[in-house]
Amino acid sequence: MHEPRTTCPDCDTGLQPIKLIDATDSRFDKGGTQHVELGYSAPDAKASFFLKRIPNLGTVKGMICPECGRIVLHGEPRSSGEG
Repeated sequence: MHEPRTTCPDCDTGLQPIKLIDATDSRFDKGGTQHVELGYSAPDAKASFFLKRIPNLGTVKGMICPECGRIVLHGEPRSSGEG
């Protein structure tokens, strides 16, 4: 597996890690204080019948270029013991 990129593909400046924030449903989080970690799944994944959850294969991590502002994303697979 490839290591995440450490330099910007546009200007070759060193990338800095960032936290990607996704607010939960505003109906339940009026203050916008609850956040979830972004995840990814297989393109053909189906939600479970009972809980309606889609299997999560890993988390989405991000890096930003402090020079040009480009954001680079990469997936970090879950370890087999998680779940």
